[in-house]
Amino acid sequence: MAFALTASMIALQALAGHPPELTTASPIEPVVALRAHFRSLTPAVSTYATASLAADVCPLDKAAGQTLFIEAIRELNSLPESAFTEASDLLPVTSFAALYRFIAIGVKRCDPSLTSYLAIDAIRTRIERELRRLEKVTQ
Repeated sequence: MAFALTASMIALQALAGHPPELTTASPIEPVVALRAHFRSLTPAVSTYATASLAADVCPLDKAAGQTLFIEAIRELNSLPESAFTEASDLLPVTSFAALYRFIAIGVKRCDPSLTSYLAIDAIRTRIERELRRLEKVTQ
């Protein structure tokens, strides 16, 4: 079973040498169990890692992939405004809009019906606010 390098690298960093027990018969369950370890990362990195894991899992187990994408979307909606402006760690994406696009691409590949979770006013408003802030900085 091959998984994308990004999700694997994030998983290894999150685990820091403490892999979960692989006592289950299903090869997907331990991978999905990595999700719990992602919660120890900064919010933006955790959200990205969850979406990355969802994209890797979805072709193998659509229901698990869908569940992970829904978690990533919920995390996206709850990210603090400071998640990108005050981050002390290197981030996998540079902005809320970039993280949204990353998740949206994965959602469309996994299950286009999940895009309705992304079409909410709060996300649209946040992206517009981010763009206005960026315009002010570049003027």
